[in-house]
Parts: sequence; C-alpha cells; structure tokens
Amino acid sequence: MPNIIITDYCNLNCSYCFANNKANTHMTLKNLKVALDFCAAGGSDVGIIGGEPTLHPNFKNVIKEINQYCIGTNTTALLYTNGIELEQYLGYLGDRIHLLINVNPPNEIGGTNFTKIVSTINRIDDLCWFGNRATCGITLHPNRQDYSFIWNIVDNHMIASIRISVASPGGCYANLKENKEEYYNNMKPIFLKVCKEAQEHNCRLWLDCNRIPLCYFSDEEKELVFDVCDNLGETFCRPVIDITPDLQAFSCFGTRTEEGIDLTLFHDAAEIERFFLATNSFPKAMKNATGRCETCAAHALMQCQGGCLSFAK
Repeated sequence: MPNIIITDYCNLNCSYCFANNKANTHMTLKNLKVALDFCAAGGSDVGIIGGEPTLHPNFKNVIKEINQYCIGTNTTALLYTNGIELEQYLGYLGDRIHLLINVNPPNEIGGTNFTKIVSTINRIDDLCWFGNRATCGITLHPNRQDYSFIWNIVDNHMIASIRISVASPGGCYANLKENKEEYYNNMKPIFLKVCKEAQEHNCRLWLDCNRIPLCYFSDEEKELVFDVCDNLGETFCRPVIDITPDLQAFSCFGTRTEEGIDLTLFHDAAEIERFFLATNSFPKAMKNATGRCETCAAHALMQCQGGCLSFAK
C-alpha cells in the first residue's frame, strides 16, 4: 500500500520519531491528483501520512479527493494521525477513510493534547467505528516504560486490537543504529511487558513492520508473543512506497538514506516496488545480516530481514 505524505509539518516533537520534521511543506491538490492517479494504475489502497496529515491547510479538499479516488477504484485509505486535531474532520471522512490514531501519553505530549485525543476517541466510539474502521496504536521506545495510558483507553472503549510498533533507531535514538543486537535486547523486555499487559486486557496486537525478530525470544517467550500477536513471524518485507509532496518516491521513509526517485518514471506501485526491492530493500537486507543473522537459514532464504532495515550498514 503506497503512502502519500501530504504534509511535512507536525504539531508534536516525539523523541523517537525518525522524521522529526518541522518543515512547512504541503502537497498541492494538483500533486495529490498525480499521486492518486499513480496509485489508481494498480488499484491500490493508500495510506495518508505526514507529518501530521490533519495540519494540511486544505485538508477538507484533500479528504474529498481521497474519497473520490477510493470510490472510483473501490479501495480504502488509511489515515495515520496523532488525533489531536482530528475530531473537527470526522464528519467529512465518508465511509472509505479508515483511521489509525497513534496515541502518546500526557507526560510526553502535554495534558491538553492528550485530552483532545481522548475526546476524539470518545467520539469515534460513539460512531461505533472501533473494530470496523478505526483503531489505536502505540510506539514502544527505550525511554517509555509505562503503557497504562493505552490500556485505560482499551478498557474504556472495549477495543479488541491495537497496532504496536517498536521504534526504529531514529530521532534521539539514531546513535543506536550501530548496535542492532543491543537495541533489540534492550527493547525485548518492554515488548514482552506490553504483550503480557495485552493478554491481561484481552486485547490483540497487530505489529507494524519494525518488529523484534523471533530469534531474540526463548521458546517460553514465544508462547506469550504468539498468544497475543496476530502477525508476528519471520518476514521479508516488501518495500513500502512513500510519496513526498514534490512527487518523489522513497522505499520506506523511516529508513531512507538514498535520494528520492521521480514517481512519474514508473507506471504503477507494483513496478516501483520491484525497482526498490532490487535496488534498496534486498541489498539493505543482505547488509543487515549481523551477528546471529549471518548463519541463519531464514535470513538466507529471505524469510526474515533481520529486523528494521535502518540498521543496515
């Protein structure tokens, strides 16, 4: 599913964020139509990302264009948002735009912002969207040990499943890219704690692409992980195409080291995915073979890429 970055601007400054971008660049409606036409060639669902998408100065018309795209291609769009300014737009979303609200605790984003998110979540619950077209997500990172804030939301709204992501080594953790082994060993107890809490709150976990490889867990730990996670396994990810406001394409914005490539040089998302697989993802995965990966059959068979490709040398 290609992601369209409609704005670079964000109203938060999360320490773990790989983008951490305060630029004031917004995709024009003209470029949005070009990006959507590109996605339409392959009949793709699309992700709407930022920055924080709801801060686009023409967000209502952006929603209108995306809805028209989804109806015309019989697809859906997933809006990735921190939820702070989302409530005012709920009435404009139509029935094709789904929501993923990445929730951060009040001690990190401030009480006022957290109150706004909770208000939005309450409204979404009133609309009966949870379990149908909306869910919440959290990002696990080394300096956050307490996740009670999300379990209160899960319990209050009987949310059956949430998305979790292990922060890629970006933002204030960029220096940790040098030691994948140390990073995942430090993140493992945090991840297992969240798994145990999910079990206690009867909540399923859907894992984002950055996940701790299975080889880091003991057999006993794997029992817990598989009991609560719906999609944890040895994986070799397909490139995620991220389209910038100026119509440059990247293979996974979170791990980008290369220059972007002109989107219009390609026919559709499948074609550009093959290009990035050959020129970016596969070479990075081979360079990601450090430590235990070097003798791992799953890695050699491209069943596992050895963790986030941002660790690749």
